[in-house]
Amino acid sequence: MDSLAFNVELLTVDDVDVIAMRGEFDAYSMRMLGDLLDDVLERGEYEIVVDMCEVTFVDMKTLNRIAAAMKVVYRHNGHLDVACADRHVLRAVDLAGLRHALRVYPTREEAIAHLRDRVAA
Repeated sequence: MDSLAFNVELLTVDDVDVIAMRGEFDAYSMRMLGDLLDDVLERGEYEIVVDMCEVTFVDMKTLNRIAAAMKVVYRHNGHLDVACADRHVLRAVDLAGLRHALRVYPTREEAIAHLRDRVAA
């Protein structure tokens, strides 16, 4: 799903569903992210990494949509981890009050490794 300002796609990396986000995410682009999250959850996939390493802007609606998906994942004893190191995006996560709820790792690889370690335990 592409636009000039954003892109979101589902990848499978080491048997983990990775939702890779790139660009700017606002109320318009959040709908495509939400549809993709819904598709993954409806398939019964509850081990997810949301890769925001290439996100340059994220609004509260987008973060709230990720938090809503996280609640569904947790109800099924799954894991939803976030990869992001951009200080502006992390500041938005902090302002949304989600830093305590989301596990955030600086890279996609670290998020996948930590998720796989928890699943194996």
